[in-house]
Amino acid sequence: MKWLCRGCVVLQIATRRPYSRRITTYTHRPFSPLLHPGEEQCLQAIGQIAFRYRNIKKACATLSRTRSRYICALCATLNQILKDEYESLVVETEAKILKRDPELVGQGVFVPLAAVRATFAEWDAPLSAVESLMTLLESEDQWRPGPLIDMLLTRSKTGVHRISDIMSKLSIAVQRTWRGQLAAFVVHGSLASTDPLASASYVFLEGSMPSCVSPHSRESILYVGRAIATVKKKKWQNQIPREQALQHANLLDTVLPQDQYKFDLVISQIRTNVSEWLWLNVLTRKDVEESVVSLANYFLLRNGEFSLALIRDIEHLKISRLTTRSGVMIREQDLNLALLRASLGTTAQHDPSLLHLEFKLPSGPVWPLLPTLTNVSSKVLSLSLDSVHSEITSFDDLLLGTSLILTYNVTWPLDLFLHPSDLQLYSALFNYLSSLRKTHTRVHTCWTSLSNAQRARRRWTGLGEGGTVEDFEVRKQLLRCGWGVIRDMGWFLDCLLGYVMVDVVDVEFRRLKDLLNNPQRAQSESVGTVLSQSGDNANAGANGDRTYLDFTTLRNIHATYLERLVMGCLMSHPALTAILRPIFEIERWGGDVLPALLFEGSLVGGEDKVGAMVQERLQVVSEISKSLHILFDSFYEQLSLSASQQPFVATGDASKSILVNASMANHSVFQRTFVRGRGFEGHSEVRRHVERLLLRLDFNGSFSKPRSTHGDAEDILVRGTMHNCITTEFTPRLIGAPHTLDHRVYIEQNGQVVSSFHDIPLFADQNNGILNMIVEVPRWTNAKMEISKEEPFNPIKQDIKKGRLRFVRNCFPHHGYIWNYGAFPQARRAFPMHITWEDPNVTHAETKAKGDNDPLDVCEIGEQVGYTGQVKQVKVLGIMALLDEGETDWKVIVVDVLDPLASKLNDIEDVERHLPGLIRATNEWFRIYKIPDGKGENAFAFSGEAKNKKYATEIIHECHEAWRRLITGETPAKAPTYDLSIRNLSVPGPGLVKPNDHTYVNLPSDSRQPPAAIDPSISKWFYISSVQV
Repeated sequence: MKWLCRGCVVLQIATRRPYSRRITTYTHRPFSPLLHPGEEQCLQAIGQIAFRYRNIKKACATLSRTRSRYICALCATLNQILKDEYESLVVETEAKILKRDPELVGQGVFVPLAAVRATFAEWDAPLSAVESLMTLLESEDQWRPGPLIDMLLTRSKTGVHRISDIMSKLSIAVQRTWRGQLAAFVVHGSLASTDPLASASYVFLEGSMPSCVSPHSRESILYVGRAIATVKKKKWQNQIPREQALQHANLLDTVLPQDQYKFDLVISQIRTNVSEWLWLNVLTRKDVEESVVSLANYFLLRNGEFSLALIRDIEHLKISRLTTRSGVMIREQDLNLALLRASLGTTAQHDPSLLHLEFKLPSGPVWPLLPTLTNVSSKVLSLSLDSVHSEITSFDDLLLGTSLILTYNVTWPLDLFLHPSDLQLYSALFNYLSSLRKTHTRVHTCWTSLSNAQRARRRWTGLGEGGTVEDFEVRKQLLRCGWGVIRDMGWFLDCLLGYVMVDVVDVEFRRLKDLLNNPQRAQSESVGTVLSQSGDNANAGANGDRTYLDFTTLRNIHATYLERLVMGCLMSHPALTAILRPIFEIERWGGDVLPALLFEGSLVGGEDKVGAMVQERLQVVSEISKSLHILFDSFYEQLSLSASQQPFVATGDASKSILVNASMANHSVFQRTFVRGRGFEGHSEVRRHVERLLLRLDFNGSFSKPRSTHGDAEDILVRGTMHNCITTEFTPRLIGAPHTLDHRVYIEQNGQVVSSFHDIPLFADQNNGILNMIVEVPRWTNAKMEISKEEPFNPIKQDIKKGRLRFVRNCFPHHGYIWNYGAFPQARRAFPMHITWEDPNVTHAETKAKGDNDPLDVCEIGEQVGYTGQVKQVKVLGIMALLDEGETDWKVIVVDVLDPLASKLNDIEDVERHLPGLIRATNEWFRIYKIPDGKGENAFAFSGEAKNKKYATEIIHECHEAWRRLITGETPAKAPTYDLSIRNLSVPGPGLVKPNDHTYVNLPSDSRQPPAAIDPSISKWFYISSVQV
């Protein structure tokens, strides 16, 4: 009985009834002489557990008295966990001892302390972790729910099961409390007086959101809560239906923020339902249509007389402040008064929406600045012409000389429709269009000034200008050059302004109006997906009412409208905007100073000879003309390249560059599925607009025709889209002996290794449809050579299967490959390079098979036998679709442009006419070439038919788009099924490296060796007679 009492005392130590008052020792003095040192250690360990337990209970009691509902919920949950698990274990163990359970009581009378210690050992680490947690909680005066949930989720990610379980339960308790606050805000629009999630102005308080809540969901929570709270506050006639509120509450009860995917889905569904209800009951179609018209009139300059008056008034404001002796600064109030003055005498004078417009000066009041009269420096010009320019070009400082932002004040309930990101896009479009209109106006003013200057000269000097004959000739050149600059500038801006305002702004605005008035068409063209709805809005569309325009479709068509405007105005192309910026800076081209260059008088002084003064002016004007035409040519070149790309963008994310500040709420709208050259809805229409602009600019062929240089070497500029890649030297760098595992063929350009997958240009002559191909396997050879997708800089190597080199067998009457077999790259020399790539994640709509993850294969049918690593210039004739083991393997049929029959071969029909039997032989070769290896016949799509040149071109663009997604990072280069190398020297993106990169520096030098011997069996004929072709 004495030993049983000792066991009960130990359990009392393990709970809150200790015998010892000391903290450092837990050995009861009457037992001390009877204890073994090992037993003392066990008793000390049990006492340590009890000590931590008491500290936790004490901390819980203290923290439970705080005002934080989240801490109180945590403490209540922790107390329940201790009661259900730890304290019940103590009671259960004591009961076993009293019942003399053999597991704990030896021989019915003896209680080994080691057994009791082992029973409670599993609580050592959990109680230590919980004690540490409580200490941390007590160290802070206030805990916001966001950091608290984040901390508990972090602590739950541990390998100790019991600790993870306890922390997870505590985290769930706090999350449920937070969810209750969230439900009050999202379902009822109410904020608690203690621990509110948001301020009275509906802005999240710091620490109110856990990090596991995505930005999209945060924005949606504010949107819904603010909308419901505002409806209730304004006591709107219609309130959120009770059934819908109950449905939303039930949806929130099913998820916790730690399950991010489900939580985002629920919040998104709630937002969609609330948006639809607001669209039916609060926000009217009239409000939307009036706002769209107002934004188009003032931000897109559709009210032409007002926009011209505004530009003129801002110029007058600058001049008046410059000429004022006191030198008054320009303030926002002055600019807003200019808005009102500009409306006088125009249709905007009585427009109430004009009061929503307001100018903002981000840098505060400014002093008016004189324009710079210097010409464009060579450094600035080179930056503008940089083909890899990827930064966003801003136009917000061209109207005033400093950053100036036009804003539109949106009030309830219109702010439910117009998101701040939409207004940012409108502001960017206004800056761009007003800069264009201002420059256009200044050029026409300069034309008038030139005419007046010349009349003044003739009035005072007569027809004879004075000076020698040479002086007269120089003066004549000066006049022609000066007039030529203004004429060319005016013509270019006329073309660009007409295109932007007529082909883009007016067309897209009319299209938007038509969609708003035609709900059936709007729903069919919407890129969004309407989530399941409830309440009245669900009933509105449940019965197939095509006359109802739901709110999701409304937001989608407006977002698409903005995207089409940005794309059509060329603002999604950083290289184009970088070139337009210096063109718009009219002061650099002389502006009103250019006419003064025709007057007498030296600019620098010290010269009194007529010839010297005229020669000086001619030099200045000639430099202006030269720089301007370089920019014109580069603009046409970049525009031509962009028009040929799929989709119409410069780089992978260029179409979103101007949308960088768009909210996550709109993000899904801009996620497009690119299939067969189609980016967003109406992409082909924008492309046609751009093609019209190209035709306008090149009405006489002056841009597209190649031109020789005039003057020094710095005057060399490749014009139009002609790229003389034929003269570029590509040579192979051979490593090792052919037909060995170590053999590699790198491709060099001008002595420097480039990536055959990414760096080699596609267009040798884009205007004439001449492309570059890389020869992998020369005709009549058997070694299966191919571009290595995995190795850095993608050398050509022989394919390997099961550790052995691969060769194709000779299927009678064919010997090896019957064409020069290779792959297509796709790019151009002075711009980001591209290569065709068959996406293994995309199923083709017609072949019903996925891509094979390889470069696009090419069969060159010319008479010359190529060599591995050769870059040939070819033109496309047609294409075949091989279904190779369930994967789409396109085979493009091309001919060398230097082939004697090249002029006669222009499409697939010409191949059968001039090379009868070749298409049939190609079909047969691809069907049977794997049979000698024990495999079956390959199948073809389209019943083996070879498609024409047009279809082939579409496939090339489709594969190019798949490559673009790969090289820009939209498609991962590494996946469970493949690991591709995207290292290159020329394509901006995650794979771009410099020549000093270790992978490039370590490339082997040329070490060519004689070919190794081949197994004689490779030359064997295989006679296959059962194939039907």
